[in-house]
Order: sequence, then structure tokens, then C-alpha cells
Amino acid sequence: MHLASDTASAAVDWRLFLPRSWDPASPQADPAKVARRERCGIPPEKWQLALDMIDETRSWGVDVPLVVADGGYGDTAAFRSAWRNAGCITWWAARAP
Repeated sequence: MHLASDTASAAVDWRLFLPRSWDPASPQADPAKVARRERCGIPPEKWQLALDMIDETRSWGVDVPLVVADGGYGDTAAFRSAWRNAGCITWWAARAP
């Protein structure tokens, strides 16, 4: 996650996004990797990782009034709903048809 202003931008939080072999919903899932992911408490959804980063950044007292995300996040109703409920402004990038 990056925070930006008119004069600067900096990475302030990040998460590990794992490949399909670690995703329990993927046909390419490896049972051993899925089990390890679950033991480590890594959320299976990329959008959940994003919400976790935003929540953590806010817990530091940093205001996050605006989120700019790509179309993959905008396609996820749970992610959009979380932002609407938080009263934040969100911009989504469009996906190509």
C-alpha cells in the first residue's frame, strides 16, 4: 500500500500475495500449500489483504480518505461494500472487456 500527497509517495504497508497453487479455490491448488496457508492465517482473497492493510494503516492514526484500486478490487462486492460502509471515497480502474 502506498500513501501519496501532492509532493511525495511512499510504501507504508505490504502483504504477500500467493500464487494459484496456494489458493484453495483454484483447480491448481496444492493441498500441502493450502494447508500451510491456513496454518499461517493468510487470507485467501487478494481484496481481504488490501482491507487488512488499510485497517492496519488506519490503526496507526493515518487517515485514508481515498482509495484508488484496479478493476479486480472493484469487481468484488465485499471490498466495495466495506469502503462504502466506512464512508470513504473510492476510485476503480476499469477492466478491458
